[in-house]
Amino acid sequence: SESSLASILEKLKGNSVTILKVVEQAQSVLINEQDEVRNRGITLLNEVISASAVADPQSLTSLVHFYGDRLQDEPCVKEVLRGLRILLDSLDAPPTGDLSRAATHAVVSVLKFVHVQSLALSDRHNAYFLVEMALDKLQLPLFEQHDDVLGCWVQCMNGERDPRNLLLCFRLIPRIAAACLKHKDSAEDLFNVFSCYFPITFTPPPDDKVGISADMLREALLECLTCHFLLVPLSMDLALSKLAEAESTSCRLDSLDVLATLASRHGVQGSFGHDGSQQIWSSLRLQIVDSGEQEVQERARSCLRHILRIAAEELGDQSEQGGIESSCLHGIMKTLKMQTAVDLKTPQELRSRKGLSTVLCAVSAHPLSATFVLHDSLYALRDIVLASGGESGFACMYASLQVIHEILLSARSLWMYMKGRSAGMKHPLSEFAKDIFDTLTSVFVLDSFAGEESSKLKQTSLQSICELMPVVESRGDVKRAFDMLVGEFVAQTRNADERVSLTRTQISSCLSMMQAEGHPSAKEVLKDFTALCLSEEDLWASSLEVLRTSFSENVEVAKTALDIFLEALRVNGTSSRPGLVFVGLFSVIDSVKSKFTNMSSESAADEALTASCKSVGSMFATKIVPEILAGLSFDDLNSSPFAQCLDPLAGMIRATLQLVGEGEGSREFVSLLLDKCSAPGGSSSFSNEQLRILQSVFTSALPSDLRSLDASKQGCVTKLAARLLEGFEFSQEDQDDCRKSVLAGMMNKFDGDAFESMYQLLVDQTLLPKVSEQKFASTVNRFLAWIAKALVCRGHPKGQVIMQIFREYLMHIDQARFGVTGYEVLGSRDLDKDFSKQNHFVCKPLWRQRFFSQELQFLADGYTRASQESKEFFLMALVHLLHGTPVEAVGLEASRVIPLLVQALNCPAKETKLAALELLFSFFDQGLTHPPTKAVASSDNKHFMEGQLSTLIQALLDCSSFSESLMVRCRALDCLAQVPKVASYHKVYPYRSQVTSALGKVLSDHKRCVRLRGANCRNVWFMLTSK
Repeated sequence: SESSLASILEKLKGNSVTILKVVEQAQSVLINEQDEVRNRGITLLNEVISASAVADPQSLTSLVHFYGDRLQDEPCVKEVLRGLRILLDSLDAPPTGDLSRAATHAVVSVLKFVHVQSLALSDRHNAYFLVEMALDKLQLPLFEQHDDVLGCWVQCMNGERDPRNLLLCFRLIPRIAAACLKHKDSAEDLFNVFSCYFPITFTPPPDDKVGISADMLREALLECLTCHFLLVPLSMDLALSKLAEAESTSCRLDSLDVLATLASRHGVQGSFGHDGSQQIWSSLRLQIVDSGEQEVQERARSCLRHILRIAAEELGDQSEQGGIESSCLHGIMKTLKMQTAVDLKTPQELRSRKGLSTVLCAVSAHPLSATFVLHDSLYALRDIVLASGGESGFACMYASLQVIHEILLSARSLWMYMKGRSAGMKHPLSEFAKDIFDTLTSVFVLDSFAGEESSKLKQTSLQSICELMPVVESRGDVKRAFDMLVGEFVAQTRNADERVSLTRTQISSCLSMMQAEGHPSAKEVLKDFTALCLSEEDLWASSLEVLRTSFSENVEVAKTALDIFLEALRVNGTSSRPGLVFVGLFSVIDSVKSKFTNMSSESAADEALTASCKSVGSMFATKIVPEILAGLSFDDLNSSPFAQCLDPLAGMIRATLQLVGEGEGSREFVSLLLDKCSAPGGSSSFSNEQLRILQSVFTSALPSDLRSLDASKQGCVTKLAARLLEGFEFSQEDQDDCRKSVLAGMMNKFDGDAFESMYQLLVDQTLLPKVSEQKFASTVNRFLAWIAKALVCRGHPKGQVIMQIFREYLMHIDQARFGVTGYEVLGSRDLDKDFSKQNHFVCKPLWRQRFFSQELQFLADGYTRASQESKEFFLMALVHLLHGTPVEAVGLEASRVIPLLVQALNCPAKETKLAALELLFSFFDQGLTHPPTKAVASSDNKHFMEGQLSTLIQALLDCSSFSESLMVRCRALDCLAQVPKVASYHKVYPYRSQVTSALGKVLSDHKRCVRLRGANCRNVWFMLTSK
């Protein structure tokens, strides 16, 4: 009883009795002839040792001995296993001496005397867990003194069906095999007990709480099949038989994984031998050629490539000593080569093409395997191409050209593998690239076909020519081939041929590969292509895409092109197509900056590539842009020869500042730009082009560079800020928000006295006095909102001063729209391209979440207290605030937000309706009505949403027929279709009739997209049948 147990535990705690004394006193119960009495006695003992740890080693040894001996008492085995697990689990380190011997004896007794498969699931798990603990945590010598333990384990596991126990058994088998597998007979016994589970077909139940997946079992069984060299022939035979017999795709995929893993762990020679390799080759070829499953074909090719690569690597230096002829690689490749010769006779047939894919595996696997087939295959295909003619020969020629291209792509993959392994190796195509190159160029030049057939042959041959150009050494041949490629590009561009996109990709890939291989013609062909583009303005847009792509693929191409553009600028100045040259320069720095940004987001960036990107940025900062601006004043930038250069120049400045880091010439670069921008000019007004230059400087400069300016230059910046507002007519709009972003950049990045003087000049002396003037109020408040956002995101208290102005606006109905403007700017995601870390803006972590938390209380309380006429403005401000806040943060306040969003749906402004619908849909779509967070219980959030169902559904139905906005109608129907999925059935079913009836009108909407959404939504609600 519980009282007896409590009494015993109290005595043990007071040391008035020992655990052995308890056992001695319970002896009459523990040896009683009645099974139930003995079982209850052991259960009581289990409760005692579970509640009171046994610290005395002698007592612990005695107890382990006792439990080990009692494992032969079959009626009590269940409780004995549980007690033994409690005892052994209490050990923190491997036992020694008598305790080790006692524990070993107990675990071996589990294997020898317990009929495990007759036990319940949890008791079997205890038995397996004891074995795992003995091998892992306790490191007991189970197999050193007991020869028959392996056989006992086989009997113990045989017939197990529970996934949890099977996973445990699979994880134990490799350790058992490593410890005691010595003979082939015992290997067969062990193999038979687990191979029957191959392949795994387990599907977890819908309410699974254990968390065991089919992949976990599959990987564990794969480990068993490949863990020991004595199991290799058995596993190989099993995999081959399953490949030959199995109908299911998963079984064949698992069999292919077994073969690949055997080769990886034990080698091709050690796993398969010469005869086994031939069997595997035949089986893999059948899967590649005859299988109707694309996934099986791809996995079989991958397996073949893997086996060939391992077989070649096993040879090592033997290939130079003549040992290759007796190798597994030689046996496989000899048969593969013979079959390839047959397939090459009819490359246009589907079965032959599948068979020829084995050549691609051999070529891409290893240089040794490639030597068997690369030369003969390419020359056989070349002969077919040269011999094909007439209408009947087109199919054969076209198929041969396609296979040639596939082989060349595989050779490129092999070359990447070779370069990664060691330097100074010769390209696998170098010996016969010239012959194949000449054949392909002759196909292009001497085309005997016409129409679509001719186009296909030319396009396919050009693809292969591009692959060979980095390998062909003759400059004349490369120049001739590249001219053909560019000729096709020019013709396709001028004819608006849809295939021009593929040709652009070929040119950019060719330029990148030639530069990467250090080809002597790389710079020459790039220079010729760039010169052609600069001379043909109608080609510039399309060719610029080629250049940008190649710049993004290879920074060295960008560096080479940079020299070419600078040379064109030095030769022609700004008199001959300066805009094109400037756009080219901008494309260089922008592509390099994008590549650098993408690398920075990756975990492991290439240090050499990073340095190369930085060097380009430093070159622009210290040399290129200063040279362009040399001798030019800020007012000169509006001169007509320079007018078309301003946009790319602004882009160059922005990208350069984003790319270069502190101490890499950025400080001098910023100082030079400010000297140009802040120099006294003849006019206080700024052109749009000058404003874009200023925007690039102040939105992208490093804060440290601006703050390090001396007092005189900071004063010049303050005067520049004043000029920006003095020359601006506030009754007009600020085009492209240039002035606002410049001032926001200044207020975000400056600090100290410079900041205070700018704030006083811009806000206190210029903007606030104009707020009261009705014709200026809208524009002035938008300027204030931009400045407020720049200050709030950096956490400056002045930001709250301006925000208080917008809060007060909301309190007065005649000014409330200006308050909405403030929240619109603060919540706008469209401005994040300027207010970003990439532009070096000072942004505190989670500033949006903090701003949301701070303003939500004010807007919610204000909405409650506001008059009926003012409520709309509070809702509009709230929607803008929510729009700029991460959805996860909004979800934490769902109980307060959802009711307000439902009210916002009734606002007359279509922008407010649409924004509220987008937010509601994000709730529904991402499941944030059930957020997995401790802050808000999912049931509470669901309750708050369901409490608004009546109002929500009617508001969504009203929005679905809102005639002023197509987007509002569409998004309302999207939200309405989600409601039955997120609300409880008994809550939403009563509205079924109302919704389906109202949606009947939507089906006659004049817009097809609305009718389609209406039909889908109606179907969802129709499916809510009564239960």
